[in-house]
Amino acid sequence: MFSGKAGLTGFFLLTMTPFPSMAETAAHLGHALATRDSATAVLQDYCRHAAPGLRIRAVSLPTGNGAPPDDLRKNLAIGSDEPIALRHVSLRCGNIALSDAWNWYVPSRLTPAMNRSLDTTEIPFGRAVAALGFRRVPLTSATNALPEAVLLRNTALLLRGSDDLPIALVQETYLASGFAALARPRNAHPADSHPGTGTGAGACSGFSPDAAALPSRAQTSCTTRSLPESSPESPPESRTER
Repeated sequence: MFSGKAGLTGFFLLTMTPFPSMAETAAHLGHALATRDSATAVLQDYCRHAAPGLRIRAVSLPTGNGAPPDDLRKNLAIGSDEPIALRHVSLRCGNIALSDAWNWYVPSRLTPAMNRSLDTTEIPFGRAVAALGFRRVPLTSATNALPEAVLLRNTALLLRGSDDLPIALVQETYLASGFAALARPRNAHPADSHPGTGTGAGACSGFSPDAAALPSRAQTSCTTRSLPESSPESPPESRTER
């Protein structure tokens, strides 16, 4: 029904109404992820619509309970002695968490600079390895029988463009609260998507880019704080970002 960025265009039209349903948002998000190679780029489009100028960042989370998926080495096409790196991150637009992502990747199939960036910065994986021209192969996608807080769950394999060797297997959980926050009017955005922060419904929003970023949306009457700037290590915005 949709193609390429058309799915996101549909979502943005939905946000012209007060609150698109979670089922509608999940359908558009799922289509965008299935038809594009980089989840980072998909999330960046959502973020750019809500807060132009902000970049998706990957905030490190604990990896202690990250049991590897079944057939991980078989899916990555590596032997028993090949090192695998694990990255667990919260992908955020400013302070709004959109996705919780587990990423098992093969360091030897990346460049040293890519590995350094993944080890030491908040750069998302898709942006760090974009020069490899990777493509995404969906393995599983679920929107039904999920916890209320979860919009969509995906598993995908990322293949290097030059030779189709797998570089990573990713498990992604997309959060309903984050996408609901992006779809709300500016004066309704929460301080962030995690419980225990902010001051509740109707309070001053932490998601408050300057007025020019979201024209035609009413100014809030209380004091707000801006979203944090993107991490300094991120390269300048590019329309060709994967």
